[in-house]
Amino acid sequence: MRLVKEMKVLAVGAHPDDIELGAGASISKHEKTGDLVHFLILSFGEKSGNKTDRKIEAWKSAQILKVKSLTFGHLPDTMISSGIETITVIENLINKIKPDRIYTQSPKDRHQDHRNTAYATFSAARRMKEVLCYESPDSYPDFVPQYFVKLNAKALSQKIEALHQYGSQKGKAFLEKKAIRGLASFRGYQIGVLYAEAFEVARIIDV
Repeated sequence: MRLVKEMKVLAVGAHPDDIELGAGASISKHEKTGDLVHFLILSFGEKSGNKTDRKIEAWKSAQILKVKSLTFGHLPDTMISSGIETITVIENLINKIKPDRIYTQSPKDRHQDHRNTAYATFSAARRMKEVLCYESPDSYPDFVPQYFVKLNAKALSQKIEALHQYGSQKGKAFLEKKAIRGLASFRGYQIGVLYAEAFEVARIIDV
């Protein structure tokens, strides 16, 4: 659903690589159609690697996806709350860029940072018309998407290239090409196309 010709998009993630895993190919499609995409990464993911390395990897990944801006929330990894501190970080950027759509994590997730990012986004984006939740390798089985984005091979390849920048996470099964393509194939199969990314709808208001 597109409300404007040139859409402003805000993608929110708890850690570096969360956004790319859940919505990287959709971000690529946005860029190809002239939309302006902004990333907000709430922590540096320092519990899973060196803080500086993770920050550099995130920048490299964002450059491949041609993201308009990348902002770090400077919140502590594994201790992101759903409270006012997190809400304020997200809300401040919403007020600054005034996005038409927000992608965020799903509350149906095993990782507390992911769940709390979702809940904080819901509060910060309470006046937004479009809020979509992406899946992660930690999503619960009851993640049930209602919104699908059809992908071409180029968008999927760009997602894989962006995730390839996270060298500090090398060896994690969910970052392997076959895992990324496998999920995209499964979501595509569900809607009768080759590849897709899938999202739960937190809110879509038609105007």
